[in-house]
Amino acid sequence: MIPPGVLGLANQKQQRAYLRRLFGSHDYSLRVQILTQNEHLQGSAHFLGGAKQMHAGAPIRTSASLTISDPEGALDFSGASQWDGRAVWADRLIRVRHSIYVPDLSRSVEHTAFIGYVTAMKRNGAEVAVECQDKMVRAMRGVPPFTVWKGRNAVDAIRAIFRERCGEFRFRLPKSKRRLSKSYTVGWTEKATPYKVAARIARDELDMQLLYSTDGYLLLRPRPRHVSLRVPLVTGLPQNDVDFKDLDNWVRVYGKKTTKRKKQGSKIITTTKQPTATARMPAGRSLSAESLRRKGVPWYWPHVEEDDGLRKMTKVKKRARDILARSDQLEDAPTYTTIPFFHADPDDLVELETPEGDMRVRLGEVTIPFDTSGDMSIGTRRPASRAPGVRVRGNTIRTRTVRVPRRNNDNDNDGRRGGRGGRGGRGRGGRRGR
Repeated sequence: MIPPGVLGLANQKQQRAYLRRLFGSHDYSLRVQILTQNEHLQGSAHFLGGAKQMHAGAPIRTSASLTISDPEGALDFSGASQWDGRAVWADRLIRVRHSIYVPDLSRSVEHTAFIGYVTAMKRNGAEVAVECQDKMVRAMRGVPPFTVWKGRNAVDAIRAIFRERCGEFRFRLPKSKRRLSKSYTVGWTEKATPYKVAARIARDELDMQLLYSTDGYLLLRPRPRHVSLRVPLVTGLPQNDVDFKDLDNWVRVYGKKTTKRKKQGSKIITTTKQPTATARMPAGRSLSAESLRRKGVPWYWPHVEEDDGLRKMTKVKKRARDILARSDQLEDAPTYTTIPFFHADPDDLVELETPEGDMRVRLGEVTIPFDTSGDMSIGTRRPASRAPGVRVRGNTIRTRTVRVPRRNNDNDNDGRRGGRGGRGGRGRGGRRGR
């Protein structure tokens, strides 16, 4: 279900009516609005073209490229604004509003398709090309120090960081009783930016995602596990991209080699130990060495690593398992095309109706044209070879060397003389003894 605040539709019946219209034949309009820092409307610009991009794995998950007609110089680096006499670029936000008429509701449904800060601008006569990023860009640089102390409510701590150091006032945060296990401080350094500290709280304390929604609210949520939208029409065949060059199907890791020397009588015993672990794809996998054999000869893609920082067998086995897991989780990157929709958020789970059946995909790398120049493309990543149950064999390489020190000639002669004297007194030492 779509969150009620996004479209302004209170129930599922109204949402279904909207989606039927959206995925059917319809006309729509787009408005580009210029806002102040406090999101007050300052004016509008004439939209010429552009697209919205979503990147599920990036800190700034939504961006937009727009071409705007601006004959009066409202969006100029040096020109004065036609609204309040100020130059309009970094101190303004741009908001794109999408609207379609829904006959079943007897009204138009309008919502925010994008809102963000202007990060780059290029003017060519009356046309202005604008690059924008979502409001998280304001949280990506250092700020005056601010601490949320251990024991504070974790959700309230995130709200406080963005309210006090980013000036945010639009929140879509859940309720939680979880309290901070330690104190967190934002500051001037790159590691202490509001985004990095708040994202750390969201991940470590709450196991949630922190992002800005498409309509400009700071959103805190678990990673979506349920389908939020069913797309009834895929407009083209999927494109696919798989990269095998960094794949490993056999991994061996060596830990720190330790050497001990022990004197045992006249012998010196040297013992060397080195923990080692081997992980390999099971023979049944499509990319295992056995599955790739030719004329009975396996094809190994080995990765061998030695790390003196690994002293215990458990850590050596874990390293081998992790290295193999990165390869064993080979992903392909299919791209699907469909009718554009603007209200979804990055990493949402949607269901596509395809000729071969329904398919669930995440909105990973998405491009949505604002104009009628083409379809929306959805790029996602999915495992192509992963399966559970990798067994890692551990072994300790032991070597044992026994060495008998060589004696010098004088000591050897003294020993032999003493020996003769001891065997019945027939030696010279024995006679001297008398």
